[in-house]
Amino acid sequence: MPTRESRLERNQDAFRSANERLGDLVGDRVGSEQTIPFLCECPEDECLDTVSVTLREYEDVHSHPKRFLVVSGHPTAASERIVEDRDGYWIVEKGDVD
Repeated sequence: MPTRESRLERNQDAFRSANERLGDLVGDRVGSEQTIPFLCECPEDECLDTVSVTLREYEDVHSHPKRFLVVSGHPTAASERIVEDRDGYWIVEKGDVD
């Protein structure tokens, strides 16, 4: 039986995959300063909130494979820490879990 933490991580991975597909679909259609409503990558499986950032900002966050975009105030997994608090959203980073 999966642990709660592993289920939460799967939720985040699913949101991240959806966002990556969105970025691929709109990447050549949006201006460099146009914001895109990406899904919040918090671990809550029913969250449908969005984080509006430019494609470049999104790619910068995800150039670090352990970083995620999360709406400010949303839950984070026990293995995560907030590395940046921006206007309306957090950048969280997964730590190593032993």
